[in-house]
Amino acid sequence: MMPLLFAFFLFLSPLWPLGDNPRVGDPMIIVNKQTNQLAFIRHGKIERIYRVATGKTNALTPEGLFTVTVKAVNPYYRKKNIPGGAPNNPLGTRWIGFDARGTDGRTYGIHGTNRPSSIGRYITEGCVRMHNRDVEALYPNVPLGTKVAIVKTNESFQQLGKKYGSVFSFNRKNFDKIYLRSHFFRDYFYILLHGSLMNIYSKRESEVNNDHDGESSGKAHHLSKPSVLSDDR
Repeated sequence: MMPLLFAFFLFLSPLWPLGDNPRVGDPMIIVNKQTNQLAFIRHGKIERIYRVATGKTNALTPEGLFTVTVKAVNPYYRKKNIPGGAPNNPLGTRWIGFDARGTDGRTYGIHGTNRPSSIGRYITEGCVRMHNRDVEALYPNVPLGTKVAIVKTNESFQQLGKKYGSVFSFNRKNFDKIYLRSHFFRDYFYILLHGSLMNIYSKRESEVNNDHDGESSGKAHHLSKPSVLSDDR
């Protein structure tokens, strides 16, 4: 009876790894337009902070919590028919697209640039622009399904991470306990409902691991070839 009660309360808590909050320990990206910085969070801590370029207003770069649904290496620039990898391609070398304003990840994204001097400025029409070297370092660490929060605030990344449940203020030993416990009881609760442990891990695999079939639930796509993306925003 006690495990059932614990699973129920875990389901209601911020540690429950479904819905808007990231699962405990999962990667998350937070972009703060106030400082034009991007924080990459993983395993409960801030791993890197990068300088970025954005659009200053919410009408330009949208603010809110989004999900990564498309990734592409050397994206194609549709507006001027510039192939992926070309030195004059304004999207740079990587595209990490998210589903802002009901789009499918091909309109708004985190991407590189062919204008490194623009980084740090309010200059884009919607996207988050990075140095190519930085987006190339970030790209392999961001699986499909990663949450992207875009805000404009004076709060620190530490405060924002705690607010979204991706940064924790306890020691590593306690973090490991909570991480394992939250995943264990998610599995336990799922078994009670569906009766099969295999369903859990096959479902998880389809959520973020799409290198083999190129598609998963939530309309997430990993693009192995240069993709036709929307105009540089």
